[in-house]
Amino acid sequence: MNNPSTPQPWIAVVLSLCCPGLGHIYCGKLPRGLVLFLVSLLVLPVAALVAGLISSTVALVGLIVSFVVLLALWLFAIVDAWRMAARSQPAPRLDFQKPLVYGLFVAAGVISPMLSAVYVRQNLLEAFYIPSASMAPYLQNGDRILVNKARWRTRQLKRFDVVVFRAPDHPDRTYVKRLIGLPGDQVLVEGQAVTVNGQPVEDMQTTPARRQPDEHNRKDSGGGPEMGVVVPPGMSYVLGDNRDNSNDSRNFGPVALGNILGIAEYVYIPGDNWSRFGRLP
Repeated sequence: MNNPSTPQPWIAVVLSLCCPGLGHIYCGKLPRGLVLFLVSLLVLPVAALVAGLISSTVALVGLIVSFVVLLALWLFAIVDAWRMAARSQPAPRLDFQKPLVYGLFVAAGVISPMLSAVYVRQNLLEAFYIPSASMAPYLQNGDRILVNKARWRTRQLKRFDVVVFRAPDHPDRTYVKRLIGLPGDQVLVEGQAVTVNGQPVEDMQTTPARRQPDEHNRKDSGGGPEMGVVVPPGMSYVLGDNRDNSNDSRNFGPVALGNILGIAEYVYIPGDNWSRFGRLP
């Protein structure tokens, strides 16, 4: 038979720091501890899943709020477990109040968030920093963006999507550009003028100042003004919106569709002003 013992507040605090809810389990409040523990594990992955499936500014706000909620939940669990232990009376230890159980909860509380973070980063959303103005004014130097990497999204690429991809000339680098040409498309770039399959590209997100094509741009287009470039199967043609200051398919050629990591969908920290926060148009 277990001798009665009183939970120590400092132990409850330490266990709650390891993972929310564990301090409550130490105090004998198993249902309350399990609820806090499970909510702490699910709140961020669920918010990331929603933001990846339902692309909207509201979903982005929900994802950010989920971080705040998780921090608040952690603080509540610590304070509540301390108060609960301070008010506890001596009582026999229950079957689940054992070091082995605490160790399993700590392991789950550490490993599960790490696995969730890896899964979200590889399959749902990944954050990127924009270090140049090659996509201005759509994306500005200093923007921090979230890229949708969900498989259903990357398999339904559309012309004019803004994509993040591994650079063909530097596989260790990632670039962000606008998708102009899909397999089989004929793309012709003459200075600022772009045509796809013989039709001028007029409905892009930006309208940069036009200038007369020069010899440099004619060479970078990948072909003469009569032929342009025919995008090979399994490839794509990308351009920066700020074409006077962009390293893109004019320089390194078509990009393999398999090298496209995802579609830029959110600006979560704008590089210039907060009016641009939210879902990208």
